[in-house]
Amino acid sequence: MTERVDVETVRFVGERAGFRVYLGESTDDGYCILLTGPDGTDGRVGCGGGGGGAVYNELQVEQDAFRSAADGVSPGEDWEAISENVYYREVPVETPTDD
Repeated sequence: MTERVDVETVRFVGERAGFRVYLGESTDDGYCILLTGPDGTDGRVGCGGGGGGAVYNELQVEQDAFRSAADGVSPGEDWEAISENVYYREVPVETPTDD
């Protein structure tokens, strides 16, 4: 994880869906969302580029999606703010239909 994230920039932003959520700068120019379980284990990271000041990246774990966006930029519909720049929403599970 540390090769993708500048660890000195990582900050805790909140908790959702059983995850502790962090935001940090990537080592490549952009931002990373980092997730851990409540006890600090089971780490996951998703990084995205700075790309013009809109939505930076999204990280999805099963039905839980996390997204980061620039200051003042809407993350899109149905996203709940965890912090000023990090958002959460539950992704519905599609069930197969018998057609």
